[in-house]
Parts: sequence; structure tokens; C-alpha cells
Amino acid sequence: MTLDALRLWFSSRGFEVTAVQTERDARRAVRCSPPDALLTDWSLGDDGSTAESTIRDIRRRSRETPVIVLTGAAQEEVLANLAPDALPTRILEKPVPARELERLLVDALDRARQTHDR
Repeated sequence: MTLDALRLWFSSRGFEVTAVQTERDARRAVRCSPPDALLTDWSLGDDGSTAESTIRDIRRRSRETPVIVLTGAAQEEVLANLAPDALPTRILEKPVPARELERLLVDALDRARQTHDR
């Protein structure tokens, strides 16, 4: 799914969405307003940048914030290139149906809230 399609899907279901296209914009958005969750493509931009630094920024603030990474690469390939402080909650290989992505995000948010409430 494209960025605009995901933004529309989640917005229409009551999620507050901040949609960005580049690593720099993602890092700026995370610093300005820490999200309840991050749904990101692994590849961010045409310059070869990835979501790793954005994930690391979120993990510095909270280990419980759900981070779901979408990738066209194999899950093992993404994991092999990640530092331990940048591990996402889930890595999903594309394509992922929107309903399944929403279910996984809601489940991850529920688990994060339960962990936080303990």
C-alpha cells in the first residue's frame, strides 16, 4: 500500500496519522510529537536510508512503543542489519492487507497499554 492509502485507511478508522516520506521528516515528527505507535516502511527515500534511526529515536523514549516495519526484503535481511537498540515490534513482508495491518497495530497498542499500566 502507498503512504496516502495507509493514511486514508487509518484516518478513516479514527487513528490520528502523521504521514511522512523521508527519514529526516520521520525523525523530526517523532521528536516533535512522540507517537503512540510507528508504522513505517523499512526503506525511507530514494537515498537508501532506512527506518533504523527513527526506530532508535523512539526506543530511547520508550521500549513499549509499538513499531511495525513493512518491507519488500526478507524479514531476516532486515533483522541482520539492525542494531539491538533499534528492534521493531514486528517486521512484515509486503504486501500486507490493510485489515491485517490494522489488526496487528491495534493488538500491539493494546499490549503496550497493558505493559504501561502494570
